[in-house]
Amino acid sequence: MVKKELLKGKDLLLPLVMDELNVKEIEFDSTIPGEVGLDLVITPELKEEGHFRELLRNLQGLRKEAGLDPSDIIELFVETDKDGQTFIEKFSNEIKSVAGVNKIEFTKVHPAVDIPIGEYLFKVKINKK
Repeated sequence: MVKKELLKGKDLLLPLVMDELNVKEIEFDSTIPGEVGLDLVITPELKEEGHFRELLRNLQGLRKEAGLDPSDIIELFVETDKDGQTFIEKFSNEIKSVAGVNKIEFTKVHPAVDIPIGEYLFKVKINKK
């Protein structure tokens, strides 16, 4: 009975712990009771996801600075190199959904806000649709 209640409590707490630690998965090793280990290897996929989150954070900041409401739809104009364009295209559906973007256009941007993220440099401008 106690074990079942502990498992139920663990299931309730795990999503909170994962969110706070910004991790995707927590694994338990039953051979090491009471011990906690962290895998600190940052895979290319995790690095890319971190860059994506950083881009979203910056876009949300631009929306806030522009005084936009969460329901406002924007157009996103981006000047970047080929690798940056490939990166944005890979995440375009998520960018559109999360940041309220109707259209992403790759073009020369002036005036622009520079957003350096990892090996990428994005010069961006947003317009309310």
